[in-house]
Amino acid sequence: MLLIACRALLLSAFSSLIASSAVISAEAEVESATDSGDIAKILERASSNSGAAAKVVEKEAPPSVRASFANFPYDHNVLAEQLQGVIKAPGTDLKEVSCGLVERKKQFMLRWSNASSNEQSGFPNSVNALELLCFIPEQYIESVLKSGQKNIHQVGHSRGLCEKEVRAKAEDFMIGIHLEEKYDALPTSPMHQIRPKYGFVNFYSPCQVKMNPFRLFQYGQLIVVYADAVKERTTYTFGDSLASYCEPLSVTMNPLDPLPLSLLRPPSESEKNCRYVEAQIWGPINSEDIKEIRIPKDRTDLAQKLAGCGLPIFSYDRQKIEETDLYVDVSDCGWQRGEPLNALAIELVKKEKLAQK
Repeated sequence: MLLIACRALLLSAFSSLIASSAVISAEAEVESATDSGDIAKILERASSNSGAAAKVVEKEAPPSVRASFANFPYDHNVLAEQLQGVIKAPGTDLKEVSCGLVERKKQFMLRWSNASSNEQSGFPNSVNALELLCFIPEQYIESVLKSGQKNIHQVGHSRGLCEKEVRAKAEDFMIGIHLEEKYDALPTSPMHQIRPKYGFVNFYSPCQVKMNPFRLFQYGQLIVVYADAVKERTTYTFGDSLASYCEPLSVTMNPLDPLPLSLLRPPSESEKNCRYVEAQIWGPINSEDIKEIRIPKDRTDLAQKLAGCGLPIFSYDRQKIEETDLYVDVSDCGWQRGEPLNALAIELVKKEKLAQK
């Protein structure tokens, strides 16, 4: 009996030692992950560990990926190496990273904004009053739907300026931080997935901003309409962001000039006639980020080609755009949604009507 009692006592002590070691190991593991800035791993451990290790994680809940980028201090000129590492780590949700960076920019701008200046009669006061579009050459739509929309840093070419490093500097300027100390020329760099893809803003009702829509045909004639969810990782400029970066840079280094907007405000007098209201969508764009496709109403061949794309297809009035030789309100440019051209488009219209009731 004495031998049995001693054995039970030893097993109990050994079990306590193992449990204690598990807690110490878990604490060290979380501390190490925190020190390295690998937020993705911390979040993974928080959801997968159980028992004593889970209690340690719950004790000091790590920040979310979005919050970590949104709260990065403004007095830093370059994104911290730890956060650069998070971007490059496999499995990191780069859309959440992008939301955080845009939120950081928004909070910075709110410190300098004047609430009264954001009130202007006739200008939409909500992102629900606008949609984000992009003209795409029709030969690329299959690739966009299959592999996602890419930017110049990933594919090496553009129908705009092709100087990748100049564009990267402008983009760092827009988002308010250098994403990396030295530009990475490798097309496969995860940092390029964060960099924006460019579209433009369409307002549903008159907005007092005028433009000539014909100019945008240089980018293609097939229109992609982005899902509403991408709006929270989008910045804006009245006019071409690259031009607004390069031109004032030779005159002034004021950090608020030019002004990329994380919250779209009413235009100043000089901004009311612009090339277009540009949208910079940060982070990856794949088929789930596309709400619908619009094609010229006379392109029945294109409608047939896209029949199996899995997205609603509508027409738009290309002729109206081609015949416009004056500046007109953005809401009256001709790229508004026309007739539904497939069953998915008809179903989408029905759902939207039900939602409005």
